[in-house]
Amino acid sequence: MQADLRSLTSTDVDDLRSYAPGTNFCVAVTAIIGPRHSPGGEMFQFLVCSPSWLADELERNEVICPQTYMFMASFNYAALERFVLKRIAHATGETWREIATKLARWSDWEFEGYVAARPGPSSDGATGVGAASFRKPNPAQ
Repeated sequence: MQADLRSLTSTDVDDLRSYAPGTNFCVAVTAIIGPRHSPGGEMFQFLVCSPSWLADELERNEVICPQTYMFMASFNYAALERFVLKRIAHATGETWREIATKLARWSDWEFEGYVAARPGPSSDGATGVGAASFRKPNPAQ
């Protein structure tokens, strides 16, 4: 099984393709990625920042843990898209969950750490396990 990139957008800027922030930037990016030959996709989010932004942050914070950060000397949409497409091409697996787990190594997957709820009635009377019935694990359990 393989995956495809559906879109690459940002809630920080209207048009990520034409974004030209200069040399100091950090922009939130959302990649919608889904199984090849299937409709829809899921969100994988990360920050794209400049080295000068990182330097400024290190002046304010002693430690930064950049698991879902990417760094570019200057923002270049085409280069970012090539990078994401390359990561997607290397994330193969037998199931979508396998692929998504690999993609979550460099991004924040919307379903990372979710476990399926037990089948049963929901608040609206429906039964079964669907996208709306996922929940975060409870550390107290």
